[in-house]
Amino acid sequence: MILVLCGDGDPSAVWAARGLRLLGAEAVVVTAAELVCALRVVHTVDDGGTRLQLDLPLGRSWTGRDGPRPVRGILNRLADIPVPTMPGLPAEDRAYAREELRALTTSWLSSLAAEGVAFIGKPHPAGFAGEWRYPTEWAALASAAGLGTRPFALTPDRPSPAVESDDLGAGAGSGGSAVVLCGQVFGTAPPERARQLALLASLADADTLGVQFDVLGRISQIGLLPDLRVAGAAGLTVLTGALSGLPVGSRSGRAAP
Repeated sequence: MILVLCGDGDPSAVWAARGLRLLGAEAVVVTAAELVCALRVVHTVDDGGTRLQLDLPLGRSWTGRDGPRPVRGILNRLADIPVPTMPGLPAEDRAYAREELRALTTSWLSSLAAEGVAFIGKPHPAGFAGEWRYPTEWAALASAAGLGTRPFALTPDRPSPAVESDDLGAGAGSGGSAVVLCGQVFGTAPPERARQLALLASLADADTLGVQFDVLGRISQIGLLPDLRVAGAAGLTVLTGALSGLPVGSRSGRAAP
């Protein structure tokens, strides 16, 4: 089973799950809200390793890699975990519950990755689907990959929080866009940028990366949860190979119609 984890209203996740099924993989979409409403989550960490039992409504149940209903692969597009309203609880208790839910989710995701479950969007302590960075960190990584970024300023009203996706400068870019998926580059960015974009994703340890360029060829926006539909049929083939072990086929890196 391949789990496609995502927030509500994520068309890329739905598209990916449908495509994986068409290519012969067993895949199901699980939203962050469904995870919060799980009937049972048993996550055990001891000297013998880690174990997971995840029971969701409607009879959906999965275990770790070696359990009776194993998860074989995960496409992880989680940006955050919503917290139930929990009426009657003081604000400080709600904040505590929120952090505990985030810690639990990060822990069991990390345990599956450690077991060898195939992952696209590996969890990180600074982000469910990879390390969220400050704009200054993204700019430094882009420079190391040989890519320029649009100038941006840090001001009191923009303190540069660590985010999944951020504009590196004012206004939207119009110089093309690209998606990096498992080291392969898709989209409308100039072909000569492909090597640099793949290097940027590698430096960021990012399985998926979305990049928008301005008219001068500088990065204007970057994020860990891109629109995977940009990768087209060729991207689905890469996804299937990475998550299920099925033949990957062509890895030309250019999106199919």
